[in-house]
Amino acid sequence: MMPFKAFTKKYDDIVSQIILPCEVSKPVADIAHGIDMTTFDALWDTGASCSAISKRAATLLKLVPVSVNSVYHANGRSMVNLYDISFVLPNKTLFPHVTVVEVTLSDFDLLIGMDIISQGDLSISNKDGKTTFSFRLPSYKEIDFLKEYDEVVPVLPDL
Repeated sequence: MMPFKAFTKKYDDIVSQIILPCEVSKPVADIAHGIDMTTFDALWDTGASCSAISKRAATLLKLVPVSVNSVYHANGRSMVNLYDISFVLPNKTLFPHVTVVEVTLSDFDLLIGMDIISQGDLSISNKDGKTTFSFRLPSYKEIDFLKEYDEVVPVLPDL
């Protein structure tokens, strides 16, 4: 069995957004040496192909754009700054070098996109009116709810 790191966030009701704190800094190779990290709220967004940072957070961290690029979004297309950052997930997993785009964000300063999410397994359940969000790195095994259902409830043959 390959070792993995995971974390779970449980909510007392059904939530429409998963927003969790993440630590961010300029790019670093290792967090064991007391790197100054700043904590920001991060929205987990499976609809975003890449991760993003707010202008407010980029300014606070004194980030310097590494380039400018064109991005497509719900309102069309924009030219945006790209920054290199390091960030740490709630389970202390370090992503030492992530290129993020600068976007307008409202109730949070980071957006975790599929560039990060696709490296692990993500699960959201809403049993008994309570949301449970769970993420693990690296991907450990396939999650297949239909297979799980078929193992619990026998499937009737086609008639």
